[in-house]
Amino acid sequence: MGGKDGSRGYLYQTFASIFQALCQDNWDKIYVEYNSDNDKVDIALESNGSVIKSIQVKSNVNSFDRCDIINWANDLIKDDIGAAECEVFLIGQLGKKAIEFKNALIALQDNNNDKTKLGKGHKEALSTFDTSLIKDKTLRIINYPFDLNILTDLLITSLLKYLSTKGFALMYDQLNLIVKAIVTDNFLSSLKSSGIEKSIFDSQIEEYVLMLKNRCFGFKAIGIVSFERGTEYLSGATETILSLKDKFDGRKLKSEYDWDRDIYSELDSFLKINTNVNYNYQLMIEVPLSIAFVAGRILDPKSRISAFPSNPDPSHKSEVWDIDDSSDVSFTNFDVSDERIDINGSDTCLIISVTRDIKDNVIEYISESGLKIRRMITLTIGGKGPSFDSIQNANHAINLVQQVVSSLAQRTTAERRANIHIFASAPNAFMFFLGQRSRGFGNCILYEFDLEAKDTGTYSTSFKNIP
Repeated sequence: MGGKDGSRGYLYQTFASIFQALCQDNWDKIYVEYNSDNDKVDIALESNGSVIKSIQVKSNVNSFDRCDIINWANDLIKDDIGAAECEVFLIGQLGKKAIEFKNALIALQDNNNDKTKLGKGHKEALSTFDTSLIKDKTLRIINYPFDLNILTDLLITSLLKYLSTKGFALMYDQLNLIVKAIVTDNFLSSLKSSGIEKSIFDSQIEEYVLMLKNRCFGFKAIGIVSFERGTEYLSGATETILSLKDKFDGRKLKSEYDWDRDIYSELDSFLKINTNVNYNYQLMIEVPLSIAFVAGRILDPKSRISAFPSNPDPSHKSEVWDIDDSSDVSFTNFDVSDERIDINGSDTCLIISVTRDIKDNVIEYISESGLKIRRMITLTIGGKGPSFDSIQNANHAINLVQQVVSSLAQRTTAERRANIHIFASAPNAFMFFLGQRSRGFGNCILYEFDLEAKDTGTYSTSFKNIP
């Protein structure tokens, strides 16, 4: 066999092995290039430590004839590895006599190998085949076309059926990419004869599915919502949603609920149950800023979850705030003010004005509430000042978050050990990114502003003891 024929043989053997693995579920180990006495077994399936099926694979650009098929069947059966089921897997066109033999063999086994029950034509087709060889066995002739495109389509169909039992729903292009990846990888590993456990095969297929679906076909969208008004679009845009609507009256948390006890625990549980390191996630967040911040803190870099917030415009056309490698030196930075306001205090007040200027509101609240603030760090978006389109994209947001981190790094050790009170007016996506970097901030206390002036008309604490 020449190099080209040999490579082609291994390629088609790979197709055959994948067909076997995908289309049968009664095995727990599959072997390619099985080590048999006469070296006639190309593929073997094992269950509970015993070989249950042996397969010989043949491919031919020309037609297969009856004599060759009989010889291959004889060789496979005589190279006995204990399998009750034997299969000659043919990739190519069957000649007329080969088709007659295949049909006669089916008829024989349908009649419990009783040749006397066969018609004259079937008997003649089996005339040179020793039917006693399959007295206690099942012999099948499987035939697929000698066309890689058709084989690929058939493999896609088999993969679709296989994945549907695993709970995956994929498009044709996704399946096509996965099949190509499987074939390529299996082709390289087909020379090995140690066998592959079914559990490993299943996990490898799942890895291909998740990797290719994830990297080539976007994000899995999940939603977090607490607002009633203007959030109807989420039901059709996300795969799963955490709804906190029953706990809120508009933007205000109902009196019977607690931010740390009720909201954090539910948010933490939802994100951990509904995220997996093998996916990318688009987070569609229609909640108060504090919840967006805490969601980012839960899904910080050490969580290994790849999650990016979306930033919906007024028409709710959400853009995923993914981070790429590009940079833009024209990004508008924060104007930073760092003041010591009470030498008797120990806490830090962080004021972030992106969408509107909130410094006066915060100072008024501090004065009325009696907070003991030693240091006040105010970051106000530069350029034209605070507005709802101040941040251009995710890279801009990350740039601004880094400025926040750098500003907080100037605190003394005593200030780091104390509380940091966070007041912000910014997009939820920005707050999510800020939350991801917040583990080094110290104990964060978050605040929500009564925008609708339904209650206090000022700030109130939300999360006080975030893990």
